[in-house]
Amino acid sequence: MALYKFRMGAMLELQQEGYEVIAIAPDDQYSEKIRCKGIRFVTLQLNTHRTNPLGDLLTSAQLYRLYKRFSPCMIFHYTIKPNIYGNIAAFLAGGIPSISMVPGRGYSFHQKNWLFALVRQLYRCSLRFAKEVWFLNEEDRQFFLEQKMVRAHKTAVLPGEGVNIHHYKPKAERSPAPPQQLNFLFSGRLMWEKGVKEFVEAAR
Repeated sequence: MALYKFRMGAMLELQQEGYEVIAIAPDDQYSEKIRCKGIRFVTLQLNTHRTNPLGDLLTSAQLYRLYKRFSPCMIFHYTIKPNIYGNIAAFLAGGIPSISMVPGRGYSFHQKNWLFALVRQLYRCSLRFAKEVWFLNEEDRQFFLEQKMVRAHKTAVLPGEGVNIHHYKPKAERSPAPPQQLNFLFSGRLMWEKGVKEFVEAAR
């Protein structure tokens, strides 16, 4: 789903530039939609919500075999497990250049416990092999630098991921009368790290 909804624009742009684009992700109801765009889709067995060392090793082995098979000129990783295991697999497959995109810190960094320490060490190891590491905000970039998970010269902060306004648009134009009082809607999970704190402060 994430590839189709959030990365399709980038994949189609690369395709139009003449590159062959291969999407590697868990199979779901959006896989066929990606194939219909002329993009090769390869299924990856990946559990994004569990910490299973054996399963993660199998994921890394899968990626290694795929990278050796396709021998791409560049690999883009995003989210925590592909960023960690994908970079290591790319290095072992012959030092294939890779770029990691860190869309956020994730739940692993919410508390300084054993999981925090483990993920930090894994990031320190894997990001050494990334050509560049992209962040979506300066706060996350500074956090990774302070924790010595990445070297500053490899990092960059993107101004945003972009939104396809031709796809995500209202179904019908409406011109309601201006309300007497401004109302704001928060649509999201009630998780502190998702911005609930900032929303509550702004509401007050």
